[in-house]
Amino acid sequence: MAWPALATGGPIAMNNATETSTLLPCPFCSSTNIRHSEIMFSDDDGEHAGIECLDCDTCARLEHWNTRRITSLSEPFNSSGSKYLRPMRCLVDGKADVYAVLDAFSVTCPARQHAIKKLLCSGIRGKGDTAQDLSEAADAISRAIQMEEARALR
Repeated sequence: MAWPALATGGPIAMNNATETSTLLPCPFCSSTNIRHSEIMFSDDDGEHAGIECLDCDTCARLEHWNTRRITSLSEPFNSSGSKYLRPMRCLVDGKADVYAVLDAFSVTCPARQHAIKKLLCSGIRGKGDTAQDLSEAADAISRAIQMEEARALR
């Protein structure tokens, strides 16, 4: 059964007819383009309805949708504003991996991709230690600079 799109700010039915809640925007992309999900979540307590963001494909149990900390985007979250916020469209079980971050920021240079991966996962990949990963990231950054300079000469 397809549910209609929901507008945030209005009451919605929760687990029973007497319990209502107001939906917050998507916790990942801040979109208000959300709806009841056709995906049902099952656990020891039975099946649970879900809420889905139509912009970034995030889905969560209805009773968990609002139970997270959210920063209002009406005020800048830092002096740089929101240019560092990107929707994450390639999540795995609701989590972002290095490749989702690279995709969200449209990083296409292989040397930059390699450096970012080394920096984000320094010392936790099981190959070498943090110092080795940082050294290899620096090497990759140097190569990215060389490639960028070569592109500029064309």
